Amino acid sequence: MLKNDEVLTSESGKQYTVADRISSGTGQGDVYRVFLGDQVFAMKIFHDHDSDYIGQIHRQMQRGKVCDELVTPIDVINDGKNLGYIMEYITEDYLPGSILYNGIQREEGKEELPFAVKITALYNISKILSYLFSADLAITDVKFDNCMVNPNNGDVKIFDTDTVIRSENGKSFVEGTLGFMPPLTMLGKESPDKYNDCFALAVMIFMTLMGSHPLMGRMADKIQTEDPETYLFAKRPVYVWHPVNDSNRPDEDNEQTTSKLMKYPEVF
Repeated sequence: MLKNDEVLTSESGKQYTVADRISSGTGQGDVYRVFLGDQVFAMKIFHDHDSDYIGQIHRQMQRGKVCDELVTPIDVINDGKNLGYIMEYITEDYLPGSILYNGIQREEGKEELPFAVKITALYNISKILSYLFSADLAITDVKFDNCMVNPNNGDVKIFDTDTVIRSENGKSFVEGTLGFMPPLTMLGKESPDKYNDCFALAVMIFMTLMGSHPLMGRMADKIQTEDPETYLFAKRPVYVWHPVNDSNRPDEDNEQTTSKLMKYPEVF
């Protein structure tokens, strides 16, 4: 872990001063807030010194920015001890993407986002992905955890984009995240590509509108021999509102999902 006020020199010769760590415990690395003079940036430092990481980041920098909402690498840290990259710092106007389905936790209780803000945010996520697909690119690991949402207007920033690859036949060093990747990718039968992003977007839309995962229903309580999530998300995925197969309907105790369903037309 880096120390506050520690100085790291990038490949471009710029010296970034660590202010504090703003996220940790992720699969790939830690993210820090850093200063370059009076400018504020974010810096991700990988846990592993894998040459594939740095090669992919260099390719992204050469391609340039696809859109302003996609937070892409702008400088590289590779000093022999630390390996990572510099990116835009997302201001405090934005909150973690989980607020779309879980609301904002206030002292007085949970505050749910206005429906219009949710729809606007989902539209913006879709728009970012469409820009990527038009450029023949894919993130392969879209999820709430790498989205930041402005709760006032639904503006979105997507970060952790070091996984971006060519949308088909590109080599990604991540498969995706449990619950946000297609079953065949999770089982290792297909490589991650742009369809990972399409699947993840569908999951995010459902969770935002319904408050729970579209494959997590009452079948989970009946699984005795293995991990329920592996079974439900990969080995035997059944949509909770499948028009014929009702074996995996939402648990009756899941009031959040069943109550939200009553707000929407009979289309399931």
